[in-house]
Amino acid sequence: MSSLSIRRVANFTLLLLPLLLVGCPGKDSGGNGSASNGGGEISSVKLTPADMAGMDKTEAKGKFGGRFTDAAFAEPKTFNFIIAKETSSTVPLNMIFDGLITRNSQTLAIESDLAESWTSSPDARTWTFKLRKGIKWSDGQPFTADDVLFTLDVIYDKKVDAGARDVMEVNGKPWAYKKLDDSTVQIDLPEVFGLFLEVAQFPIMPKHKLEAAWKAGKFNSTWGVDMAPADLIGTGPYVLASYKPGESLVFKRNPYYWKLDAGGKQLPFFDGGVTQIVPDLNAILLKFKAKETDYAGLRAEDWNGIKKEEAGGDYKTMDLGPTWGFSYLGFNQNPKATTVPDYKRAWFSKKEFRQAVSYAIDRDAMVQTALRGLGVPLWSPVSTANTTYYNSSVKQYPHDVAKAKQLLASLGMVDKKGTGVLEDSSGHPVEFTLLTNTGNNVNIAICTLIQDSLKQVGIKVDVTPVQFNSLTTKLGGSFDWEAVVLGFTGGVEPYTGRIIWASTGRLHVWNPQEPKPATPWEADIDKIFVDAGREPDAAKRKALYNRFQEILGEQQPLIFLVTGKSLAAARNRMVGMKPTSLGGLRWNVYEMSAQ
Repeated sequence: MSSLSIRRVANFTLLLLPLLLVGCPGKDSGGNGSASNGGGEISSVKLTPADMAGMDKTEAKGKFGGRFTDAAFAEPKTFNFIIAKETSSTVPLNMIFDGLITRNSQTLAIESDLAESWTSSPDARTWTFKLRKGIKWSDGQPFTADDVLFTLDVIYDKKVDAGARDVMEVNGKPWAYKKLDDSTVQIDLPEVFGLFLEVAQFPIMPKHKLEAAWKAGKFNSTWGVDMAPADLIGTGPYVLASYKPGESLVFKRNPYYWKLDAGGKQLPFFDGGVTQIVPDLNAILLKFKAKETDYAGLRAEDWNGIKKEEAGGDYKTMDLGPTWGFSYLGFNQNPKATTVPDYKRAWFSKKEFRQAVSYAIDRDAMVQTALRGLGVPLWSPVSTANTTYYNSSVKQYPHDVAKAKQLLASLGMVDKKGTGVLEDSSGHPVEFTLLTNTGNNVNIAICTLIQDSLKQVGIKVDVTPVQFNSLTTKLGGSFDWEAVVLGFTGGVEPYTGRIIWASTGRLHVWNPQEPKPATPWEADIDKIFVDAGREPDAAKRKALYNRFQEILGEQQPLIFLVTGKSLAAARNRMVGMKPTSLGGLRWNVYEMSAQ
């Protein structure tokens, strides 16, 4: 997946574990500073040397023409990046939109994007961004400071379902912002915010296309998946040519894209690309093996077979190291969840119940079975890949049936009838329904192992796979769920996960958007994130994040499961790819080409 900036992953979006992408080139055609579409035909847009004078020259080298092809099994839920919260939406949108700045997924450095430079005042509370001059939206309209201010207006509008707002408020207060001229934006912070550049990577939206809908109060319903692709205007390397549900997303070159290759020719190299929509992860693998796609994220179960066929398969495999995200089992503690019986919510709300479940789970079996040995047990939302902030001293829950039974008995949960299923003190059988996403056999295997593990301690689990977008609606809308296995993407700064961990967070899974912290430990976490946001020193932030991980280790609001490896394969003809565990396979798609 893409870098854990807000721009790249849209605020710690939900991840289908693992997130898989795949692709294949089409016929070649020339590229020279004229724009061409996904079919290889030169478009009517002709850029003059004056048009290209302000473009950013890179060191990219490659061959112009052709197209990339990959595959995904989850449909986009929206094309509105500001409200998107799932990777099925944000992954394609990453190719269409840019931010002021971005994180290089290879070096981890913060780099310029639509802003060519930025400066801060001595007290780090006033930031000034100089925008690149001459940049145009994909419909030819100029990009200006007004677009930046409009995007901030939308994000801070309480009527807009913008997840970025959770991390872009400083102790509950918004930024102040103004334009100094068409190419200069000034942002004034209400207080010192040490992570400002980390969260200033939000995608910029076109004011001229969206302002009317916003003023009419219709922003949340604008740019749905039924929109006309021609209206989806961005500044990124590609635009959407077509979307056919259940079939494909087709992209073509943005005729006004602002990056140049090493020879001064307009990027991207590919004329366009196709994301095929397939029914499940097995189909993604089959597409790659059949040479219908250029690159593929791989599951652990795919790895040995793909490795054996590598020499004769005209592709290379890549072990990119541990993933940055985390998988979890969560229980619904939300008082607004009217379909969850009160007595079950009472179980779920007790840390001893959650700890018992955590002890009962056999994570080593998950690693060996679901991940084929290519992973490790997980005890924290901060992956071992994040050597800067991972706390190796966090509390662990090794598989311990006796300990789990002891904790459950302390809650009055015993097998009174000798049926093998515990009952609570009121006689209710201890059982729940566990949801996960269809098409993802890794998650389904994990759920089956949870079901088997909990059976050993007397808890009955009914595993029910649900289509991914329907599942996210249950989590964030209807709250019609009891337990879930899913995951979240990860990144460098845990602060960007505030949308999950703050009590007011929209993705505070077990009880979203609490009016006030429901527990003292949630209030402690709220304070940790406020303090971390103010702290510019990474070592001091680490101490805060260590405490944050320790609280989660004790309370287990989400029960962390396993960390797998980020595995991939790409055709030998693909050049310019710089895949990383953090950034995924196409974070630098504008540099990618085919030999």
